Amino acid sequence: LSIVLYFAVPSVSHMLLWDGSIGGRMTGLGGHPNQTGVLASFIIVAIYARCDSGNLSKLFKIVAVAIALITLVLTQSRTSLIAAGIGCMAFFLLRNRWHAALIPVLLCVVVAAVLVINLDSQILAIFARSGDADELLTGTGRSFIWELSWGLIKKAPLLGYGFNSTFTMFMDEAYLLAGDVGLYIFPHSHNLVLQLWLYGGIIALALFVLPIASIIASAIKARDPRIAALLACYLSFTMTEPGGFFQYADNMIALLALATVAAQVGVAPYRRVFAVRPPVEASL
Repeated sequence: LSIVLYFAVPSVSHMLLWDGSIGGRMTGLGGHPNQTGVLASFIIVAIYARCDSGNLSKLFKIVAVAIALITLVLTQSRTSLIAAGIGCMAFFLLRNRWHAALIPVLLCVVVAAVLVINLDSQILAIFARSGDADELLTGTGRSFIWELSWGLIKKAPLLGYGFNSTFTMFMDEAYLLAGDVGLYIFPHSHNLVLQLWLYGGIIALALFVLPIASIIASAIKARDPRIAALLACYLSFTMTEPGGFFQYADNMIALLALATVAAQVGVAPYRRVFAVRPPVEASL
């Protein structure tokens, strides 16, 4: 439906630019390109990780993945694309020992990429929408709000400022960022850890970490890479977004992601689900 609206009613499903004109990014039913994009990335990871345990038809999976990929292209959400890649990579690397052996190689590639970027940061300009490497080096301006968030956290680290307090606080402090982001006012801190810390201090952060640690422990105990894949997808998305702890549509994203991950704990062990059983001969 979001894709249909994108072409049929641009004024409804296109993100508006700073000057009020219609842009090229699809907002979709999520209300924002990143929120619609993360739903698409979640679908891709869930299907790739075979979370349906083989209950969905091949045709359905192909159509679902195709729609999800088109959605990622139209939303131009790099955060969602990275989340999909990390989620699929987590499942691939953890599904057996041979794939896990590639983890050191992957880490070396990541370190090499970081070194290359440090030597010539203009390489990032290739991936920037504006063609300016600073767009990615600052996380499209997120680094400025991260710095401001940390400054506010240090003033109330234990209890924070209360749920849904960031929009008002950032509006009051907007003048501090005017030289970097102009008139734009950040609605949230664009990071799950910072957002939780601002809302409820270290107590809220600890209450969130506990269930996440429990899910990780369950994944290790069950040796089920599907849990790790879905959790990796969600957590990678929250590095630049509030991950559901804000007042608009992404609330359902956190609940959907965590509920789906937690539900995997109750199913049969991964290797038993996909075990190949010999056919039973009919008795005469």
